Amino acid sequence: MATPKKRINKNGTISWKIQVQVKGQRATASFDTHLDAVIWADRQEKIFRGEIQPEVGTAGSGDMIFHQAADKFIVECRATNAVSPSQIHNYANSQLQFSRTFGINKRMSEITPQDVAAHVLKRMTEDQVGAPSIRNELSFIRSIFTKAIEWGIDYPSPELKIKRPRSTDKSKEEKLDHLIKLAELKALLHEATKRSSNLYQYITFLLYTGMRPSEAAMLLWEQLPTQQEKKSKREYKHIGYVDLDRGGFSMVGTKTSDKRFVPAHPKVIKIIEELRETAPEGKKLVFLDDKHLNTTVASKHYRRTFKTTCDNARINGEKLRGGISLYSFRHTFRSTTAKCKIPTEVGEAIIGHNDKSFKFTYIHLEDDILIEAIRLLQYDI
Repeated sequence: MATPKKRINKNGTISWKIQVQVKGQRATASFDTHLDAVIWADRQEKIFRGEIQPEVGTAGSGDMIFHQAADKFIVECRATNAVSPSQIHNYANSQLQFSRTFGINKRMSEITPQDVAAHVLKRMTEDQVGAPSIRNELSFIRSIFTKAIEWGIDYPSPELKIKRPRSTDKSKEEKLDHLIKLAELKALLHEATKRSSNLYQYITFLLYTGMRPSEAAMLLWEQLPTQQEKKSKREYKHIGYVDLDRGGFSMVGTKTSDKRFVPAHPKVIKIIEELRETAPEGKKLVFLDDKHLNTTVASKHYRRTFKTTCDNARINGEKLRGGISLYSFRHTFRSTTAKCKIPTEVGEAIIGHNDKSFKFTYIHLEDDILIEAIRLLQYDI
């Protein structure tokens, strides 16, 4: 019979690791006590020899039902604030997709690279899912198998041999499709004034700040107390607030842990003053009701109203083209800063782009900028 080995964990606690191997079958597990390890090893050896059967719908120690492992992984991530709330949401969606493919009783030891490849093929062909979503799902299953080593479950991740799909670069025309043309912008703003919510003020705010939709939706009137701010930073929550004494909005940021200052355009200052006049005393959020404080994607509140606005807006009696979203205002803002000859570094600092690939995207969108620039070229010949 196998002998448990004493192990001191990183946090200083003691555990007992034991490995059972019978006729080519192998299982490893860790336990808090020596006795639990011995009892498990005895039972596992009997299972390998066929003397007893594991319970239906369960996996013996040293193995785990994948669906249960995914549950445990997500619970631990949530408990330790290891990832953002939006990432937890992505994990839950990935778990759902794998459960549809594998079922809810498949053990981790039974998942093969062929199973994962079949899942990827199904998602791409039947579900028409893009490459980024599939890469996220593959990262999810790898994270579970990596984490499971700490639980005494040691199997190679079945996704390691799977080639990850790559996204195709968008053409210039596809990028231009994100921008809102002047006529479309006028029609949208006119239609937005008919909405009962503060949609007009919200999209005008996006247009003049370049904020991400959720950054604006979760904007606070005042800075959070120090302890709350530290907690929010760990959880990657919104802590951007109105700071007109400084001339704009401080601590804005959602996509990364980096926070930035966003200057306030005169039209934005006017919007803030209008909203402040009608805001109830003690209200925390600028645009939304405080019941949305714990919402993961706050801008969802505006999506339906904005879609209705797009559907009803007309240019010379014609409906607007598709493809316009709340995020389009951010693209339009950045392109307009380039056309207005605002320095590249300033434009990037305002919208919070860290990746160099973004720094030339919007400059290259408008042909007029290139044409005007090439006219400055001259040779002394």
